[in-house]
Amino acid sequence: MEQRSTGPQDTLLVTSGPVGALVLIGECVRRGMPTGLDARSAGELPEFPEGAIEARWGGDPAGAEYSLPFADVVQLARYALA
Repeated sequence: MEQRSTGPQDTLLVTSGPVGALVLIGECVRRGMPTGLDARSAGELPEFPEGAIEARWGGDPAGAEYSLPFADVVQLARYALA
């Protein structure tokens, strides 16, 4: 897990597996739905060689941009609980 703040925007990067998805859902409970949600491919970020999920908070929530459907994150997190 990695957190960054850039001005008014906060970014959370988690592993792209079930545990990372579960951590992201926990953050969503705490902060609310992210204003951006993207998948990062394996090898794209050196800190996450197997890929990552990137969530951003800040800006207008009505203009949220999700290249990764949140329902997919929920389905992935279910594996961490099984």
